[in-house]
Amino acid sequence: EVGCLNFVRLEGVEADPDRSDSFYFTDLGAPSPSDPTTGRPVTQNGRLYRAELDPVDPTRLARLEVVLDGDESDDIFRPSQIAAGRDVLMIQEDPRVRGIHAARVLRYDTLTRHLDPIAACAERDVQGRTIPAGTGGLWESTGIMNAGSLFGDGAWLLAVNARTDWST
Repeated sequence: EVGCLNFVRLEGVEADPDRSDSFYFTDLGAPSPSDPTTGRPVTQNGRLYRAELDPVDPTRLARLEVVLDGDESDDIFRPSQIAAGRDVLMIQEDPRVRGIHAARVLRYDTLTRHLDPIAACAERDVQGRTIPAGTGGLWESTGIMNAGSLFGDGAWLLAVNARTDWST
């Protein structure tokens, strides 16, 4: 039996530190392609998935779960890179100019299934003005890693890609 899923733009992937047979991955989302049965975008705002491998044959997928869905009222928009710690996932958003807010870093508790924004890029234009609320910008936090083994539990390292639109 052969199956297929319609992903839009796969981005980050991270092993589940709590289970050796599973991993998480993100789909950034986009306004197209559309689902042929509904006419709606497959995922416009992005999703976080959890895949569980078959314990007998790890080349087979035992389960695929949509953990967070930006199109179904979860507070997530264009999830990009991810990193995992015990019972937690850190998720970076890449809203770009299509965004509804500045790029954020989100903390997802895998036990309680609670999602919290913990940081946002404080982007400014070339005149030093903060970008207006309700719009995305060009900046994104990009690349995140669990630094707990270096700096203690709960420490994370990330970078910010601070592109500026010099035409404004």
